[in-house]
Amino acid sequence: MFIMYSTVNRLGEENASKEICTFEGIRYEPDAEIAILSTEHIAHDYLLPMTKSTYEMFVRKLYDMISQTIKNPGLMIVITGSPVLRVKHGSLTRGSGVDHYRYGLDFSASVD
Repeated sequence: MFIMYSTVNRLGEENASKEICTFEGIRYEPDAEIAILSTEHIAHDYLLPMTKSTYEMFVRKLYDMISQTIKNPGLMIVITGSPVLRVKHGSLTRGSGVDHYRYGLDFSASVD
């Protein structure tokens, strides 16, 4: 299943660019207040700064959407709102300013 999102580096210095990746999972690091997307990219980690309660709501909606995507493989999940932070693999950063990040989820037609 594919997932699409806009990315910036951890300092926000680059212009946002769109990435389409194979979604492999998501986990939360409470000490850093960061959700980490697992994808096929081994050189980068994709981070979503958020609080634990926001993460729990985000994951509930994400997995509801995954079940819909499985039933309709022509759909792709899109993370909307704030850009996802792209960092070098293993260089976890703290989710400073987690309150100004706002993430949503939507569907898009899958790209062949």
